[in-house]
Amino acid sequence: MHTKDLTTGSPMKLILSFMLPLVFGLLFQQVYSMVDTIVVGKFLGVDALAGVGSTGSITFLVLGLCNGVCAGFAIPVAQKFGQRDFDGLRRFVGNMIWLGCVIAAAVTLVTTLLCRQILLWMDTPADTFSYAYDYIFVIFLGIPATMLYNLLSGILRSLGDSKTPLVFLIMCSLLNVVLDIVFILTLNMGVAGAGWATLLSQLISGVLCLYFIVKKFPILHLKQDDLRLRRIINEPARKIGATTVQNVADIAAGLGVSMLEVIEHAPDYPALARASAALGGFWRIYRRLKEAYDTMPLDVFVSEILEITGYRSMLEAEGEEGQTRMENIGQLVSSVKTYADQRGPEASLPGFLEEVALISDIDSYDEGADVVVLMTMHAAKGLEFNYVFIVGLEEGIFPSEMSRYSNEDLEEERRLCYVGITRAKKELYLSCANSRMLFGQTKHNRPSRFLEEIDASLVEVEQSPAAAQTKAMRQRYMQQQNAYLQPEYGAASMRSTVQAGYSARYGGASHGSGASGASRPARQRASVGGGFSTVQAGSAASVPRTEGSGAYRPGDLVEHKVFGRGEVLKVTPVAGDTIVEIRFDTAGVKKTMANYAPLKHISE
Repeated sequence: MHTKDLTTGSPMKLILSFMLPLVFGLLFQQVYSMVDTIVVGKFLGVDALAGVGSTGSITFLVLGLCNGVCAGFAIPVAQKFGQRDFDGLRRFVGNMIWLGCVIAAAVTLVTTLLCRQILLWMDTPADTFSYAYDYIFVIFLGIPATMLYNLLSGILRSLGDSKTPLVFLIMCSLLNVVLDIVFILTLNMGVAGAGWATLLSQLISGVLCLYFIVKKFPILHLKQDDLRLRRIINEPARKIGATTVQNVADIAAGLGVSMLEVIEHAPDYPALARASAALGGFWRIYRRLKEAYDTMPLDVFVSEILEITGYRSMLEAEGEEGQTRMENIGQLVSSVKTYADQRGPEASLPGFLEEVALISDIDSYDEGADVVVLMTMHAAKGLEFNYVFIVGLEEGIFPSEMSRYSNEDLEEERRLCYVGITRAKKELYLSCANSRMLFGQTKHNRPSRFLEEIDASLVEVEQSPAAAQTKAMRQRYMQQQNAYLQPEYGAASMRSTVQAGYSARYGGASHGSGASGASRPARQRASVGGGFSTVQAGSAASVPRTEGSGAYRPGDLVEHKVFGRGEVLKVTPVAGDTIVEIRFDTAGVKKTMANYAPLKHISE
């Protein structure tokens, strides 16, 4: 590593050794313009020489601004290097390169667009105007090349190396002379040829600095491998603690090498002596993985990772949760095998990871396949289907519970609903449920407001058989309540109004649920000419219970309208409802919700 510590040694000697290359570098940067002037004056005449000379002040101003910016960027780099904060140094280098690119692009854009106007503001004589414009326009185009050299040479100087940039600058100054002669005399490019010679020379000097930094200054490399290593070094647990990992990182930063190289030679570093055994075990795992990757087919290698790293043993020790994760990993291995079979000898781990990062389920959608396609609303954008089913159109689901707190979110979900509706080319089915189990609780959500916003003339409402039964039960319940309240409280008119209002609001149709709380829509049809159909199989109103959760006990005999006669085996209260487990004579053991199951007690 070619860094130089300027804090030790003779101060005068250090200052002179650093300053002299810096001064000569500034002088040689002026050589570019001087060489251009000499070659142009000698071979292109007085007017061309005057045109190039007239641009000197504005060239000095703009390029001086760029050089000053680059010098300022180098200061925090030098500070971080002096503090031995190598992570901070790398961050500053990355930021200065990014900002340098932005500034170079902005200055280049402004100066090239205003180039002609700048010369007019300077009162450039008419007989030299074209020469001045041809030259300075190319110089302004070369601002990114100038910034590249000054940024990278500034980094080198921040690390104590002021000689290398000078060497590259001298080489490219000589190259500039050669290119001036070639472009002007051989290629007859005129004044613009001098500008292009300067641009190319500056660019080459910058590229040389970049090559030197990449090869000789590993301390500046942004090591993504170190980031990955931190994630997996102690997973599964290998007795390598956070302090040990930080010690490895500090040693690696000081030496300008990767953390993996430090781990390989862990016994050589006193700070790692106590953890050398654990680090040695990790290094052996790495070597085995490297050998397996080089010798095994890709799918076999992925399977072998589980064994070599101990990941399989770790998951097996986690019990049921670990088994679920193992199943996911098994799917991953299957995906790798499919990829390897498709790609053959060209299959590689980086190739698979890139493909996985870019692919989505919709990429494998086959329009010709005779199957039901499940997808999110977002994934459906841009696609069309003859038949579309949108389920869960209930308040709290679609629109979601969170959208009620933001009009913007609600509008976004309304637009998303429109996207889903417009995916249908022939028939559209919309459904909601009277009740559903969500996160362990039975919910009775209102039908979605999006259903209410659809023109009633476009809607054909139907309901499942279970919904029809629920409607009849509700009507009987309301009649009983009205009959009970009317003579004593005179409230029948109020309840009738409530019931009538509910029916009118939802198109005069009642809404019910299936026995298990899921919607069971009947088939609808509508004309293709702009109409569509809908199924609403739910209601916001609370539905009365059939017989109350306390009506069922183990040993009770019941009859179900679909499954027939059965015996109650178990009754489990849950979230304001009751799960009844029944052994039916013909259908076997079934579980159903007590509140809404079409059950009735029977005797022997």
